[in-house]
Amino acid sequence: MHLRLILLVLASLALLAACGTAGQADYDRGYWLREDGDLDGAFAAFNDAIDANDKFALAYNDRGEIYRARGEIDLAFADFDRAIEIDDELEYAFANRSEAHLLLGDVQGSLADATRAIELGPTGSRCPRIIHGAPTRATCSGVEVARAHFFRGLAHFALGDADQALTDLDRAVLLDQDYAPIFYARSRTHLALCETDLALADADQAILIDPELAAAYRTRGEIHQSLGNASQAQADFDQADAMYGQGTGGDITNTPTTPTVVLLEWIWTAPGGSPINDCLPGSD
Repeated sequence: MHLRLILLVLASLALLAACGTAGQADYDRGYWLREDGDLDGAFAAFNDAIDANDKFALAYNDRGEIYRARGEIDLAFADFDRAIEIDDELEYAFANRSEAHLLLGDVQGSLADATRAIELGPTGSRCPRIIHGAPTRATCSGVEVARAHFFRGLAHFALGDADQALTDLDRAVLLDQDYAPIFYARSRTHLALCETDLALADADQAILIDPELAAAYRTRGEIHQSLGNASQAQADFDQADAMYGQGTGGDITNTPTTPTVVLLEWIWTAPGGSPINDCLPGSD
């Protein structure tokens, strides 16, 4: 009798292992479709995963990332919120919701979620992600934690605390040296602290990583202008103008409102940015 019971339990466990998490195959398919740049296909696959398993936190998180990419921030926020409701140790979702808070103007909410993502870090409950045949996701190498420091740095800057912003942005750079917006944000923060040479170095690095980051050209042009490098300044302003489609020194708020551009506007217009012109050499 005991032997039959043991065999029955083992057979049940084997069946569960074979079946895996409900919706897992759809989630895996969505992951790879997104990696290939097919956001619509990935969105449909994540929907299928959620239809198969309404407790699939990662599927909500990843669908939210697609909503965010589409600029549908309210829907993205709702998905990140649902992911956290299901799994309150899902560091990806806390980092993503931190960004969504910023995009919706809730700075304190962003600070709280970024801090929680940093606390969870690479040891959160879903690191690595369970994706069949897929590489370990970025969180486990610190990149997701870098994003959380980036968002928290932006939030501190928006509140006028450039020193604390710099602490977070320094940490973000240590964790991820390939994401240009971090260097751009740190460049603006160095300017707010009157550290012009460091600001110029970070603007250079942002452009080196991403030559399409228009805001970095405008900032670098400002710095060169203040240092008396007229030709270099004009070259940077011209490049920024071409990207913005504006006149010299064009209005950044008229650029396409992708999430990254919107967040960079925080650095351009937030209270923490108000002392920048006073710090530039040669300013009145």
